[in-house]
Amino acid sequence: MKFHQKISFFVVLLLFSVLIFSFQVSADGGDSAGVGVVNVPPNYADINIYSVNDQIRVKLILSDYNSWMDIQKVQVNLEDNGVVLHSFVFKQYSNPETFEKLNTFAEISNSSLLLEEACYVEHSSNSKSVADRCQLEVRFVFKTTYFSGLHVFSSDRAGDTTETFIEYKASDMNRGENTLLIPWIDGAIKAELPPFLLDISIFLIALVATIVIGKKTPFTHQLQQVFYESK
Repeated sequence: MKFHQKISFFVVLLLFSVLIFSFQVSADGGDSAGVGVVNVPPNYADINIYSVNDQIRVKLILSDYNSWMDIQKVQVNLEDNGVVLHSFVFKQYSNPETFEKLNTFAEISNSSLLLEEACYVEHSSNSKSVADRCQLEVRFVFKTTYFSGLHVFSSDRAGDTTETFIEYKASDMNRGENTLLIPWIDGAIKAELPPFLLDISIFLIALVATIVIGKKTPFTHQLQQVFYESK
């Protein structure tokens, strides 16, 4: 009986040691693990959009509880009423199967707006806190352009994707009074109208409308009668 009790005690002690060791491994994480949970898609800890001189900077802090190393790519679309005007992408890996770091920024649309030399990706070199192990900071920098919304897509190595949409009302100042955006297959065509064309068009429309409406009013008819009777 005592021998069986010793065996049972040894088995329990062994299982307890394995559990403690597993917990420490998942907590430490190293360079290839976060907090040791089942795969979850990335989420957005913070999004900041601001303008500097003739540049717009989009700072994204992504969080992935499987580690920041689990994030495969981030795509940013500049949109206006659902129409994609421009599109940029950051890739930490060229594909989900490889572990070879790529860390490149590229422009999907052919507008030459992305300033690749100003873009950057950053993460903590420590693994003490959850933020250190899970957060990845990605910054897109591009030339000032018009857009009314920012659509962000992020995917991890398992193929799970998350997205968010942010309105950007400050971009109204970037749209000139004589700028016309025409929706097209690859985004939108930006047309610059001649100065004062809009004001002249409004004046002519108002003048024509006044003449047409004026001819149909009783007051104008009475004036015409008085004018012809005076003759």
